[in-house]
Amino acid sequence: GWVRNGKALFDLGRYQDAIDSFDNAIALNQRCIEAFNYKGLALEKVNRIDESIHTFEILLEIDPRNGAAHYHKGLSLALQGDHRHAITAFEKTIEILPSFAPAYYHRGISLIHGGKYLDAIAAFDRALEINPSCHAAFFWKGRAYFEMGNFDAAITAFDHALENTSGTADVHYYRGRAFAALDQHREAIRSYDRALEINHSAKALASKAVSLAELGMSRDALDTFDKALEEDSNLAEAWIGKGN
Repeated sequence: GWVRNGKALFDLGRYQDAIDSFDNAIALNQRCIEAFNYKGLALEKVNRIDESIHTFEILLEIDPRNGAAHYHKGLSLALQGDHRHAITAFEKTIEILPSFAPAYYHRGISLIHGGKYLDAIAAFDRALEINPSCHAAFFWKGRAYFEMGNFDAAITAFDHALENTSGTADVHYYRGRAFAALDQHREAIRSYDRALEINHSAKALASKAVSLAELGMSRDALDTFDKALEEDSNLAEAWIGKGN
């Protein structure tokens, strides 16, 4: 039927065709949970976030205890930047599915956006308790400590993230910033260089230049600020750093 056809199209990445197929299924059965669920996921894939949220809300009117629908509604809300309502959706997920690690993980990220860093750390710890291989939780836990100004704890968390994976550029970048905040600029530069090996970003170059300047390496710092501006001519910190 239409649902099976829609799922096959979804798996092929033909999301608009899948949405059309799920709409046909819904026209035949307006309480078809599977069709609403996959339609919501497909809408999320094509960045039609408002419609995705609305679809999950219709599903939740039919099935209020659908933990997966609360979770995906939360993801869509977070994508929209509505972290307050995303947190509520993730909490509903946890109430229904208390051992579902991704709900704790994404709740933690939304809590960081809301400035609730200790609550975020507790959420990441719970995610890791349930699923020790949720290595990205270590990175975000480090971000929470970083935002709190607890740079030693941030570095420890980033090191845990790096122990368990080769590490993304962001882990090395924020690890570098934490070392820089502790005036350990040589260690910071090592982290920025690792970040730049993975992803040649303007922000990592600018931060590296600041640390070079702090070490009195003015010529290298200016060269590095110039490289940052080649990557992103509007990067404010590179212009400010160069001006100083």
